[in-house]
Amino acid sequence: MPNKILLNNADSIQKERPADGSITPGHLIELKSTGKVGVHSTAGGIAQKSFAINQDFIGGSIDKLYADGDNVIYHVCAPGTEIYGLIASGVSVSIGGALESAGDGTLKARSSGALIAYALETKVAVASTRLKVEVA
Repeated sequence: MPNKILLNNADSIQKERPADGSITPGHLIELKSTGKVGVHSTAGGIAQKSFAINQDFIGGSIDKLYADGDNVIYHVCAPGTEIYGLIASGVSVSIGGALESAGDGTLKARSSGALIAYALETKVAVASTRLKVEVA
């Protein structure tokens, strides 16, 4: 199991903004009208493909949440970037499966929504769980 969120950087850009609510490293996030970032809130919606990462440079684990108001370190990801993201509870994915936003910061199998990433492993999530993905 990886101990970081950014697994392979394909020219992504690191940024930092305050959190609008609780954010888990690996969440798909969006810029809010407040100038803060929060979990991507539109299931199947278009997204910037930005993912919160852990603060590994100060020893932050992938399970350390960002609280409301904390400065969130995130990457705006270029295609090919590999992320240790999160999939929603009850989701089944196969290697190569297309993923879209679940509307809560996690990803789910794509139906008709905007393509965010592809699964790099097969997994059945009983609860929200981590999944290696490649940004589309």
